[in-house]
Amino acid sequence: MPFEMLKKDISVQAESIPVGAGAGRKVLVGINVKSTFTEDETADYEWEIIKKSDGSKIPVEYLGHATKEKGKITIPGENERLMYASFSMPEDDVLVRFVINEDGTSPEEKYLGNNVFEAEIKYVESIFEYDEYDIPYNVLSRDFSFNLSKRPSVADLGFARGEWSGNITGEFRIIRDPKDGLFRKYSE
Repeated sequence: MPFEMLKKDISVQAESIPVGAGAGRKVLVGINVKSTFTEDETADYEWEIIKKSDGSKIPVEYLGHATKEKGKITIPGENERLMYASFSMPEDDVLVRFVINEDGTSPEEKYLGNNVFEAEIKYVESIFEYDEYDIPYNVLSRDFSFNLSKRPSVADLGFARGEWSGNITGEFRIIRDPKDGLFRKYSE
């Protein structure tokens, strides 16, 4: 259901969220909370940011229009509020969940399907390895290559995240021709 068609509704969508990050990297997750109410409304919200493997909480700094893990936020009529969570990426995948007005009673809403945002941020193993190379004086005029890492090059392409909205049925196929494209030099 398109956001613009809903009256008296609060919705949540990602403002910015990375797909993955290396251990120790700063991660910033941005949430945009929109309201179609004509009056200012106050609603309960809650962040949950945990390690995927064991469910333990991660130390997080909350920024933007609300600076706590949970509480109440006032959204001006027909306006929006931005909320951010900043943390250092652990050596584990991270689950992010943000919910606002979960029970739909304060303020009263009919549609609650857009009050929750969930995402997973993948832990990406760093491959930085340093080595010395003797580069010939005419390297710019010849074909020259060297490995960036001593490990094999691997691309891990996950499934796209999204939802199908509408009453169209059927299937959608993507067929990659190995002779074309970005990864044509890599074996399958």
